[in-house]
Amino acid sequence: MVWYTYQEIVCAAGRTISIIWQLYYIATLVRTNKDAWIYVALFLIKPFARDMSQGSLWDRSWVSTSTEPNFNRMQSLKSIVGNPEYKQEITSNGNITEYLIQEYRKARQLLGDASTSYPPVQYASRNRLELTIVSQLLGDLHLFYCFYSAILYPSKSTLSTIATLPKAGDLITNEFEQLTINFQNVEAMLTTHVTPIYDLGNATNTVEDGDLPIPTPTDHGMSLRIQNVNFSYPGNKSDENALRNVSFSIAAGQVVVLVGSNGSGKSTILKLLTRMYDCSSGQVSIEGQDIRDCKLEEFRAATAILTQDHHIYPLSLAENIGLGNPHEVSNEHLISESARKGRAEAFISKYAEKYDTVLEPKAVNELYDCSEMDGTPLSKIYGGFDKKTKVSGGEQQRVAASRTFMRLTSGKIRLLIADEPSSNLDPQGEWELFQNILQERKGKTMIFVTHRFGHLTRHADLILCMKDGCLVEQGTHKDLMALTGEYSKLYEIQARAFTETTQDPELISTKSCDPTPCSRE
Repeated sequence: MVWYTYQEIVCAAGRTISIIWQLYYIATLVRTNKDAWIYVALFLIKPFARDMSQGSLWDRSWVSTSTEPNFNRMQSLKSIVGNPEYKQEITSNGNITEYLIQEYRKARQLLGDASTSYPPVQYASRNRLELTIVSQLLGDLHLFYCFYSAILYPSKSTLSTIATLPKAGDLITNEFEQLTINFQNVEAMLTTHVTPIYDLGNATNTVEDGDLPIPTPTDHGMSLRIQNVNFSYPGNKSDENALRNVSFSIAAGQVVVLVGSNGSGKSTILKLLTRMYDCSSGQVSIEGQDIRDCKLEEFRAATAILTQDHHIYPLSLAENIGLGNPHEVSNEHLISESARKGRAEAFISKYAEKYDTVLEPKAVNELYDCSEMDGTPLSKIYGGFDKKTKVSGGEQQRVAASRTFMRLTSGKIRLLIADEPSSNLDPQGEWELFQNILQERKGKTMIFVTHRFGHLTRHADLILCMKDGCLVEQGTHKDLMALTGEYSKLYEIQARAFTETTQDPELISTKSCDPTPCSRE
């Protein structure tokens, strides 16, 4: 669309020059032929009469929607790339941009010559039979006048004048009509397409890419180390750091649980481990190599992240899940199996179109000089354009979990991070989700953050207990309970109360080894 905008600008400039040249030519005839002024007026009658008869949408109230499926798909794909709420989805769980670009090009090709102009432009360009007939008659007035003058005043008319003036008139008339359309298109496109591109160009990338490949993959997962790390979020005006002198090591293949109250720094640690941010001081390492030196694309291709903030793409449910592994996005078996593991299969089956259901279709709806809530007939029509299907927070998390299980089918994942992935699930649903995740632990390091941690911590290889941005305790469940410190207090308040009110079965054993208990820091 940006390229088309610049094409429109170039065309408008060319037509403006052409019109000025033709008017200059006619002006040279004014000195020898007084009828030239009449010709100029007759030339302009057609475009002005056409605009006056058609009217404009800008002087009335209106609503519009897009119904062309390929155009709507283009808008959906474009919104995924351009909407900030999808940024983490794209960057942290592997780059799906290449797939989105390919699909956008396919949709654009299938769209063909269908108009994508702004509604007022399409309205001004519409053709009505009666207007077309009248417009053509008005467009020929200069010809009638030319022949009339030649018959009445043969001495004042030359063969060259008779031949060139009508041709100049046709050219000016056509150029004026096209110039009007160019200006309307440019005005709409500058606002909707070009300005956002320049806004994006002004954005700064706070995380620089490394130039070293990630260490050779192993069958045991990915080892991680945080050493003397301090961190403060960009723009933070407080003197307090979000993390203060945090150090710990995670062995490849371990199951780790981060616990602590809200604001203790758990999610901040995950953001550093996934390079959403870089630490202010200290070092974050993977397989003994500084994470800042590693190529981001390779690192994120080996990482799967499941959070409570995932969003549903404006695509079909099948594609929402399939994008976890873009190379298998059309594999129905893998998609349905991932939906089963993510516990999304049941709620997907209730829709008539099943996996082809689009929960948030991206039709382009417009309204002008009216309000969505004013109760007018137009507002009711506009309200009918909204085809979004409301889903609960738990259902949205199930789709996100299914996408993560689909991501695991790539065979490249060595680190899985789950940050409150079950905050909207019931206890039974949470237990089943964690059970399914842990069954995928072979060859992966897994890190969990959850407030309801009773199920996980009793079987974790390592527990990291955070408080006020500091790592206050680390070790196994048995070790930390014996300390009767911060972890023990949190467990008594949350985990034990949770387990006493539910009858959930035990999680599968996650022990792959007997790690030496970590010392308290």
